[in-house]
Amino acid sequence: ATSGSRYAYLSSLQEISVQSAPGVMQPRHAVPLPLTVRISLEPALLALGPEHVAIGMNNTVIYYSLRSLNPVLEREYPDHVDAMQLNGVHVA
Repeated sequence: ATSGSRYAYLSSLQEISVQSAPGVMQPRHAVPLPLTVRISLEPALLALGPEHVAIGMNNTVIYYSLRSLNPVLEREYPDHVDAMQLNGVHVA
């Protein structure tokens, strides 16, 4: 998953790594990188936003803060989630 010049990938079955593209300066207010987020399930979907990373499997999505590295919301949707996009305000 990507957001601007940052990217996230599954580094183990219960870990997501977030990195910045080489040679790209990050804004002062941006979350310091690299970082590792410990997750509670092996995801089928991964989305990255400016402040959060989301993982999903079937109809469940868990949102993690990139500042605290903790889950901030777990949501069950009425149907299977096929794709996700995050920005600073919304999820689609």
